[in-house]
Amino acid sequence: MTTAACLTAVVTISSLASAQADGGRTRQFKYLMGTSVRVETYGTDASTRERASAEAFAAVAEVDRVMSGYRSDSELVGVNAHASAGRVAVSAPLFAVLAAGQRVALASHGAFTIMSGGAGDADVQLDPASSSVVLRRPGASLTLDGLAKGFASELAANVLARSGLSGVVDIGGVQYMVGSPPGKRAWTVGLSDPRRPGTLIGAVDFAAGAVATATSASVPFDPRTQRPSVALSATVISNDGTLADALSRAALVLGPRDGLALLSEFPSTWGVITAVHPDGRLDSIVSSGHASSFHPATR
Repeated sequence: MTTAACLTAVVTISSLASAQADGGRTRQFKYLMGTSVRVETYGTDASTRERASAEAFAAVAEVDRVMSGYRSDSELVGVNAHASAGRVAVSAPLFAVLAAGQRVALASHGAFTIMSGGAGDADVQLDPASSSVVLRRPGASLTLDGLAKGFASELAANVLARSGLSGVVDIGGVQYMVGSPPGKRAWTVGLSDPRRPGTLIGAVDFAAGAVATATSASVPFDPRTQRPSVALSATVISNDGTLADALSRAALVLGPRDGLALLSEFPSTWGVITAVHPDGRLDSIVSSGHASSFHPATR
């Protein structure tokens, strides 16, 4: 079971920021979690597409209510305010995401972290038996950067799947695909070159699941040393949206060799890590067994 499977949110939304429908497709946008959220659905029944899209947005809004680090009413903010004074019980979704983040932090030897404010991952203790959290250092706080969007994208995409639809949920570039695109067996996602806006490093093909890309612009430093991240970009494909989000950041920090070794520790997970040679050439390395799924751009 993936991380997002533990949260179900079905709420009705009466309005959407933008929508367009084309035959068997509905594409809608809304601003949530501090970014643009796109829900694109494919299916023959328009009312089913509209209803599922509304429920998918509601699922994302619920994740924001629980996991935002900026909303004063979020559960995460409350935990950060009180967990350094003693153990705090948290909801199952929040605990699941924190546990996933801690798993990646441990596997990457700190290249990914769920802590902020100068605290380290040793400063938090998660207790599965009581679904509780304690922060061992005064002033320490938890962050779900690199976790919450991946979790929300999968949660919302599962709404589409339960409605019998194919589609995409894209939350600030963290995407989760379900089913198949019309007339095709696989989804194709382009990988942008952060050095040259509007150009691509290449593209990846995959059947379904999450795709998340971290770049040296979004994750410029290794959280352990504050030195620059090794890679230019790291794209991770996984059936678990939360892990894809977190692992893309860890792999970027670690670089191609250690980053791909990290991905190999997680089932149904692979990636493409691109680094820049001293002479300026790009070198994109793909997980073993997935070379045919990456198509480098022609230059």
